Amino acid sequence: MGKEVIEISDSQPFRESDWIGIGKRYPKDTPRYIHDAKERMLKVPEQFEKYFPKPDTPVLEFIAANLPRISGELLAIKPGKWFSTEAPTTDAACLLTHPIPNNNFIWALESAIGQAWFGGSRCCCLRIYHDTGRRKMQEKRIYKQF
Repeated sequence: MGKEVIEISDSQPFRESDWIGIGKRYPKDTPRYIHDAKERMLKVPEQFEKYFPKPDTPVLEFIAANLPRISGELLAIKPGKWFSTEAPTTDAACLLTHPIPNNNFIWALESAIGQAWFGGSRCCCLRIYHDTGRRKMQEKRIYKQF
């Protein structure tokens, strides 16, 4: 069963039913309206903002903040295993209980998220943390913000 990439114009509106969960490939040259829809989907919810230090936080206060550490672990989990079509079941506070994955993992997550979204995924399931918590797709953005 082959997956097809369809040529499209930038001016059409994004309709989820035309793209999500129906076997289409995420385009390499992403049209603006698909890019914008993905950005809206990945927007970090406001309730998560309270966990991030503000840009104007004094240095001593920032150093004293209880932020998750950055992991040095090498992660050899295939990108397709990071996502699930199930609804997220955890809140932002759970992200503070695990180390932040290393930059290579976050870059790999970022490169896989478009196709995972097109495949119908609604959350990240990072079982590397020995739990089955399903986190919102925005997790990658949250890790980058930390």
